[in-house]
Amino acid sequence: MGRRSRSRRIGGGAIAGPWAVHLAVGAAGALGSLAAGRSPLATDGALGLDGAGAVIASLVLGAAVAAATIAATLRLVRGATWASALAADLRPTIDGRDGAGLVALAIAPSVGEELFFRGFLIPLLASFLDLGLGLGAARPVAVVAAAIAFGALHQVRGRGRWAWALSAAAVACALGSVFVVSGSLVGCVVAHAAINAHNLRLVRDLEAPRKPRRLGGLLQDR
Repeated sequence: MGRRSRSRRIGGGAIAGPWAVHLAVGAAGALGSLAAGRSPLATDGALGLDGAGAVIASLVLGAAVAAATIAATLRLVRGATWASALAADLRPTIDGRDGAGLVALAIAPSVGEELFFRGFLIPLLASFLDLGLGLGAARPVAVVAAAIAFGALHQVRGRGRWAWALSAAAVACALGSVFVVSGSLVGCVVAHAAINAHNLRLVRDLEAPRKPRRLGGLLQDR
């Protein structure tokens, strides 16, 4: 009983920490957008849609990004040394999490990071760049710049560090494009949550590496 209670406290604290940090980041992005007179969930999309039309377009495009990202992740983990090594390095941080714990860890970054990096940072950068580049060129540059910042902050210790940062930046470019094309952040949040949930479960459910055996498997290293 004592061990189970201790485990729950540790797990709850481990989940509460990321929730607090990411929601604080999201709140900062939302407040920044509102202070600038912009909606944190919408922008003037390239498709010229608004309201429900923008949301539907965002969900459709976001689903395509999520599906492509999940498929690429599966292929990389199975075939790329750096990806499988990175997944193995990350596994201890979420080992033993139940479904609710993974959902919590998936939702917090999707809300917080999308509100800040896409909803707030892209329009902010575009407004500055528009002064010299014009809106047509400013938005793509803003998407790439925000994605670079996103990737730089997604470095982790261990194997595959820079490859992971580059892959995070690539996904950020895709999600940023969904935002500026559709005009809605909703699909970006949903896609981000789906990608996170899949990847967290994939990492958690990886088979632990087998210990090397000697003498034809009769003896196992301890």
